[in-house]
Amino acid sequence: MSPSVFRESVPVGGILYLTATVVYTEPAPAGGSRVQIRVDSKVRDVHHSSLRNTGTFTYTFDTEEEFKVLPKTYGEFVSYIDARRKAEAERSWADTSDDVPDTLEASVVE
Repeated sequence: MSPSVFRESVPVGGILYLTATVVYTEPAPAGGSRVQIRVDSKVRDVHHSSLRNTGTFTYTFDTEEEFKVLPKTYGEFVSYIDARRKAEAERSWADTSDDVPDTLEASVVE
């Protein structure tokens, strides 16, 4: 999961627009699908009516359902390839990390 850090600040009173897109899917290790979702954020400054890109975030989820998403346009294909590279990097990191808990309960520290 990428950090959720905005490239530009979101001013108080600004209107934040978030657009989520499923950009990549693959079979999940425990069955179902692993889904990568890209969220693009833009902010509208109500005083100047300007619209600025403030960030792009990637989130990965496992679902119980099996499904596949394939790109239809060149822009979707570029996003698909980028998401596939991120998924491969996450897999290689998870394969080499011994400190990753297997369950949520195992990650809780009291």
